[in-house]
Order: sequence, then structure tokens, then C-alpha cells
Amino acid sequence: MRCASTRVALAPAITFRSELKLMQVTLKSKNHDWTFAAHGGESLLQAAMRAGLHVPYECATGTCGSCRVDLIAGELQDAWPEAPGRGDDPNARLMCQCKAVSDCEISAKGYVYSTDHLPVAADRVSGRITDLRQLTPDVIEFTVTPDTPLRYLAGQFVTLEHADVKGPRGYSMTRHAPDGSSLSFVIKRLPGGGWSEWIFAKGDALLGSVLQIVGPFGRATFSPDLGMNIACIAGGSGVAGMRAIIERGVEDGYFMQYRGALFFGVRTPKDAFWLEELDALSGKGGNKLSITIAYSNEGVDPAQQERFPNLGFAEGFVHEIAAAGLKGRFNNLRAYLAGPPPAVDAAQRMLLVEGKMSPANIRYDKFS
Repeated sequence: MRCASTRVALAPAITFRSELKLMQVTLKSKNHDWTFAAHGGESLLQAAMRAGLHVPYECATGTCGSCRVDLIAGELQDAWPEAPGRGDDPNARLMCQCKAVSDCEISAKGYVYSTDHLPVAADRVSGRITDLRQLTPDVIEFTVTPDTPLRYLAGQFVTLEHADVKGPRGYSMTRHAPDGSSLSFVIKRLPGGGWSEWIFAKGDALLGSVLQIVGPFGRATFSPDLGMNIACIAGGSGVAGMRAIIERGVEDGYFMQYRGALFFGVRTPKDAFWLEELDALSGKGGNKLSITIAYSNEGVDPAQQERFPNLGFAEGFVHEIAAAGLKGRFNNLRAYLAGPPPAVDAAQRMLLVEGKMSPANIRYDKFS
């Protein structure tokens, strides 16, 4: 019989701001058992990431259930016991919502690995809403200025919390801001969506409001040392992190050597936003960068084509437009996907089936 080995994840020289008591957490996974230290003020997910562990998660807000574990021993403080991702199992806990109150032992159903590079540690800081701008009738862009700079990688997201809204919500940063002094987001109005209804109802009255920011999270990140062509496929507000990736590439002259493509899908021309900004990015990026706007429910508006000459426009679902645009160019390609789960799933299938791409070169965030 082969016994499971215990590996200790050594925390790198990145510290969490809390000075609270350290707890030892033992995490049992399908491949190994791991131990890591958790501060009393951080979630289990933050502690695992700080220790350099690659644990399953997606939303980091308690909704998707990807980071669900079973509590075997010890005591945890659950910030959101009614979180949808927890399910009906009384032993189930969410790593993104729970903090260690004592040494504890938890069990994950999936695989957990040690990261090969220095992790970007998740942190908790306060910040104020300093700007709001309505982009379309259903989309608002807003900026949060953190009290302490929060560094992040292009393509990552944070979770935001406010006392007036139940539960946190994850948003991707829309810009590449290396110093972390300003965080910009877009939010789409959704019926019954607590955060979107709150922001659309309050509007400018929210300027100056204090939020709690936790992060950064997300592995769908880009760095100019990638050395591959890239393609970003985004549905709706999923374009947020994709814009940050393209912006980072343009700033570093990445598309002078490697091809880059952004496919941004919305329903109609009236739903499109950032066309002026994307047109400018496309113009600066050079001939190897292309940005295409896909309309699923209406045809292309000739006036938009004339006004934004650096952009391409097409009619169809964004994954179909991407398939046509990438045909014959799937080799040496890193793909980034973001948006509603159906859009991400369709794009992922296209890349795997038509592009014969390796799953290792497909990075995505689903808005669960």
C-alpha cells in the first residue's frame, strides 16, 4: 500500500498584514497532504495562496463552490454560512469564506499543488469609491482608490465588500496599474443582483463610500515574458480583465513581436462600450494586434465601423467569430477567456475541439 506523504508548504517572504495568532492548517487533497500557517484575520484561501499552494477556486466570493472543503477537526469562523457555494452538506466549508480559529484539519475533493513561482499574496485593504461613469444603460465603470496600494497582475480580480450589500462580489481590474494605487472595475446591471442594483440605485451618492478589498485573485494573468501569441475572448463585462491584458501588452511593445487578438462579444451595437479606448489601444499596438467586436443579436453598425477604423466588427456569437479569426493560428497560442459561464464554456470547447489546444494554454474566469 502506498501511503500519502505530507508536504509542508514554506511561506515566501510575503507577509499578511494581520499580526493575529498563527494557526496550523492541514489540508488533505487527492494527491498529497499539506500544512500551512493561517493568520486569524485571513481566509483559508488567502493563507493557502500566501503559502504558495495552488488550490481550486474561481469566484472567491462564496457563490461557485469551487473551493469547498470538508471540516474534519478544529474550529473555523464562517463569514457567510448561507453562501450558495456551500451546498447542503453540514461539514462543507468554503476556503474563501472561512478563517481558522484554532489549528484545524480540512479535506479537499480535488488536487492541490505547490506553485513553481513566488505567489502574489492576497491581502485585505480599505478603499473609497472615487469615480463612477455610466458606459451604457446597463454598464457602469467605477474606480476605487485603496488606502494602501494593492499590486496585481494584468487579468487578476479582487473581491469587494460593503456593509449595505450581503456577501462579497468579485470584479476584474480593467486597467494595468503597476503601482496598485487605483483600481477600476465595470459592473453590469443584473436583475436581482445585489451589487449591481445597489450601485445603479445609488449612483453618484456612493462617491466616497468605503469598501473592503480582498485580493488579488485569479490565474488568468499575462506577463510580457510569456513568449507566445495571445488571444482574449470576452463576453460582456468579462472584457474587464482582457482590457488590462491587452493594455499591458501594448505598454511593453509585446505585439511588435507576437500576435495578439481580442474578441469582445455583446448583444447589439448599443451594448458595446470602450470602443474609443479599444480603438486607441489597437492603433498603438501595431499590425500584430487586432480587436474585434462581435454582435450576437444584431448586425454591424456602419457608423461604428467608420468612426473606429482600428477595430473590426462582426455579427455572430463571440466564440464563432474568434474561431474564424484564429483559424490556422492556434499553435504557440495562449488563450484567455472571461464572461458568463455559457460564453466561456463555448469558447473553451471551440479552442479544444477546433484548435486542438492544450488545456494548459487556456486560462479563464467564469462569472459564476
